Amino acid sequence: MDRGTRSMLVARRFAPLFAAQFLGALNDNLVKSAFGVLAAWRLAPGSGAEAGMLAMVAGAVFIAPFLVFSGASGTLADRIDKARVARWTKLAEIPIVAGGVAGLALESVALLLASLFLLGLHSTVFGPVKYALLPQHLPPEELVRGNALVEAGTFLAILLGTVLGSALVLAPGGVAAIAGIGFAAALGGALAASRIPPAPPAAPDAAPRPRIFADTIAVLRIAAADRVQLGAILALSWFWAFGAAIVSGLPVLARGAGGDETMVTAMLATFAIGIGTGSMLAARMARDEDPLRLVAPAAIAMAAFAIDLWLLADGQWSLLAALLGLSVAGGAFSLPLYASLQRRGAPGARARVIAANNIANAAAMAGLAVLCAILLGRGWTMPMLVGACGVATLGVAASCAWLARDARAG
Repeated sequence: MDRGTRSMLVARRFAPLFAAQFLGALNDNLVKSAFGVLAAWRLAPGSGAEAGMLAMVAGAVFIAPFLVFSGASGTLADRIDKARVARWTKLAEIPIVAGGVAGLALESVALLLASLFLLGLHSTVFGPVKYALLPQHLPPEELVRGNALVEAGTFLAILLGTVLGSALVLAPGGVAAIAGIGFAAALGGALAASRIPPAPPAAPDAAPRPRIFADTIAVLRIAAADRVQLGAILALSWFWAFGAAIVSGLPVLARGAGGDETMVTAMLATFAIGIGTGSMLAARMARDEDPLRLVAPAAIAMAAFAIDLWLLADGQWSLLAALLGLSVAGGAFSLPLYASLQRRGAPGARARVIAANNIANAAAMAGLAVLCAILLGRGWTMPMLVGACGVATLGVAASCAWLARDARAG
């Protein structure tokens, strides 16, 4: 870690936002993973539903707010001080976590689903604030590094929350331990958000008030108005859809390689560390004036490792190696795209552009999940799906080469 990175991690212009994001991602995945394990071992028989169906419903409930409320949240973040929105959002996380803990303790499906919906809504509101704040508080030469740190920290928080939630929920005193971790993270996030410097709105007259349907249409139009901006959003949507498919298939891949639940944890760790490593490598390699030059080569590397995972990774170590290469390439792929969105977006519309990206990402993840479910039902295997996604990524790589050329042309 170089001196510039270390100085950013303790500077008020970045550290409180980073901490608030890290702790929020940890809490999201703490509750989601605990619910998944509880569903598989206890809730499904009592609720009359299969564990797999409960897991799908939980995923849909969590992602639904991104589709419905992202437009309104982006408009809100462009209309008022983003630091205020961050503080309100993080304070709301405390009672949301309380509801999730109560749902775990009571083994209540309804309460847990309600808490997951509210956690999704919390992330929907905080997402545009997070990415729109970075260019407002960081000078241009620090923006790529700041994005890299946020992305690396987020994936590490996802890993930590997933491991803790799944490991603790069925253990003696596990729900109490989850409660302690969840409340500590929520309180820490609220405290961190209170230290975020003011971020006055660049577009205080963007709309008289958030309007769910109208704001969704408006933010999508803003994003589509710039060809490079739209291309970056579509590329990021593929990244998140592909990544979600990989993560959901890790247990199947582990079982096919002769592994057990320990192997799944190792794969999750490999994936999260790889994304963070790829992000930091991209931050070091990217030229400030042209970060998109890395995207097409990174997409080609993603495709190669995905195809390798399909054709060659039949043992546990070869599977981990292919997954590491895929995730490192994924981190290098996504980071310049986020930096491009922040730089090209007009200051008064940055949060709405990020909101449009969130809508597209959520739609892509849902769409690919449905397609994968259909193909699996028709006899495809998980390695075949990963390989098909790798082949499709070659097309994404070609599109990203054109995207970089268009960005250079202005």
